[in-house]
Amino acid sequence: MEDFNMTHEAFDFEKMALLAKEDPQALENWLEERVEELIMSSPIEHQHRLRGLQFQIDMERKRASNPLAACIKLSQMMHDSFSKLRHVLNEVQQNNYQSSNQVDPTSEAKIIPFARSR
Repeated sequence: MEDFNMTHEAFDFEKMALLAKEDPQALENWLEERVEELIMSSPIEHQHRLRGLQFQIDMERKRASNPLAACIKLSQMMHDSFSKLRHVLNEVQQNNYQSSNQVDPTSEAKIIPFARSR
């Protein structure tokens, strides 16, 4: 079997597919190591949230009846998260628009007289 030490290599689908077929546990270990590297390379204030998210992902994968069901569930989770983000961003944008167009009721209007033409 080929060497699957891809720690710093680009992702190679063919190698990963072969590894999944020949040694699924080795692939799982490799993926867990990459996830841990990613979390550890993130700012400390994000690591707790990332670990929580990875826990949710791991649990959904374990609960799924097969890999396709897991993929569908994780895709649904991503779409739900994106939808929530889009909603929040739209609210922020709408609030910014409203606050920039709001007139302060305590301010006084400045009246500029027009000269009459004779």
